Amino acid sequence: MRALIHALSRRLGFSPLGWLRNTWRMRAWVRALGQATPPAAGGIRIGVVLTPWLDTAVPWFTMAVGLLLARQGNQVRFLVDDSPFGDRPARYRFVLRCLRFVLAGVPGATGSSLLSAQRAQAPLDAAGQRAIEQLARLNATWALRGEMRVPGRADYTRLCAAQMAAADPPIASLVKPGAFDLLFIPGGVYGISGLWARHARAAGIRIGSFDSGGYGTVMLACNGIACQLQDIPAAFHALKARCAADPRELRFALDTALAEMAKRRAGVDTFVSQVPGGHGGDTRHDGAVLLALNSSWDAAALGLHAVYPDNTTWIVESVRFLLDHTTAPVIVRQHPAERLPIAATSDDYGSLLQQHFGAVPRLHFIAAHETINSYQLLERVAAVVVY
Repeated sequence: MRALIHALSRRLGFSPLGWLRNTWRMRAWVRALGQATPPAAGGIRIGVVLTPWLDTAVPWFTMAVGLLLARQGNQVRFLVDDSPFGDRPARYRFVLRCLRFVLAGVPGATGSSLLSAQRAQAPLDAAGQRAIEQLARLNATWALRGEMRVPGRADYTRLCAAQMAAADPPIASLVKPGAFDLLFIPGGVYGISGLWARHARAAGIRIGSFDSGGYGTVMLACNGIACQLQDIPAAFHALKARCAADPRELRFALDTALAEMAKRRAGVDTFVSQVPGGHGGDTRHDGAVLLALNSSWDAAALGLHAVYPDNTTWIVESVRFLLDHTTAPVIVRQHPAERLPIAATSDDYGSLLQQHFGAVPRLHFIAAHETINSYQLLERVAAVVVY
């Protein structure tokens, strides 16, 4: 069975047999979970957004979290986002059928609402249209793995914008002030999840979210977009209070952080961002200003620009300013994780710099695959500029 699943997956780029297998597994788990706990007096109202997610197990994880929250005495309603998204509609519909099949077997008081069954109460306004256009552009950058690739960008952006415009009014009819105390969503930028997050914020509803970068890890946020680490301030203040109350907490936090930092410097952490065995550059890099790049298409960086329209403009304008107003060497360091297939980009930073600046002796580009350790490089440079 496993060999057949792998063979079909290679041919189709998708595993329908694997999905059917996991659908039956999830259906069995739901039945074994048993009757949901009736909502308790102290329970909160939670909307849980279920949607296909790149053929991954994200919707199963979302459903499991929703059911476990219901067993804690919370009032949970599954919001099934069946609005089409992306350029593979047949696959999307197939996954949706699997989700609805399992959801139909959920016992007890846990309810559900289908997005397509909602009646829009208000047309899309100008602010909503601008938000959709922005989200569509971000999704095109994600799909094309970068900002610089032109072919296919306009068509994909138009497709996303049309799909989001159709989904936005029904979402607004569900996510209204007072409808929920918490909206639990996957992502928060990719696909239509950005619209759910936008309407939750507008309605004053707290967002709980999760994300996974494919490294066998999961990021969770109790308030905000997990991949953008938006609840770090709240988490930090909670941790600080615990550390102040108990010195053992402080020691544990410091030891854990220092151990993780040591792994990252050595390139042996979970994300293996740094090239193992790398060095810290040479004397050309002494006293330099380092631009340490993020991945422009990564959801962790999408939509966060406040001054420049995109990553490309930020790089060019920052380098130009430094070359014009300082005498320091300028280093542009591509994110080393982009040497890995899971984080590869279509952006060509070397060509971008060559196009705008030509051969400038004090401008240095360090590609992702080069054996320079970013942490060791920090000990040579005078300043670091990051986005």
